[in-house]
Amino acid sequence: MISETRQTPAQNNEPLLVDKAFFGKDNCLSLQVKKDACFMKWGRKNSASWEWKTVKFSDVELGELLALIDGSVSEAKFFHSFGEEKTQLWFKKADNSLVCKAGDFTKGLSLGEMRVLGVLLGHSVWMMNLA
Repeated sequence: MISETRQTPAQNNEPLLVDKAFFGKDNCLSLQVKKDACFMKWGRKNSASWEWKTVKFSDVELGELLALIDGSVSEAKFFHSFGEEKTQLWFKKADNSLVCKAGDFTKGLSLGEMRVLGVLLGHSVWMMNLA
């Protein structure tokens, strides 16, 4: 289990180094990276608005996701808790897609989206570990 000290991007002046969203018709997976933190946000359309679940990832967890995208493993599972909120995270690779789940939020990525996510995650790990 990984405990988080915060689950939402810090409200400070540190700029986003990565801000990429993979939108579908009714759902979204967003990746936001600052110098020392990486967040994924799952979104789903709820009537006329969107609801979001935000999760902070460590560089080691990003490394596990890179192993998944590269084909070293077929799935990755994590459990996060923040205060009273507990979230099961599950990533599963199929032939040409990647299913990403956070609790009851789900987003599927196409092969191209999966490759873009992999490139961004690799750069994110590198940026998060610069002195």
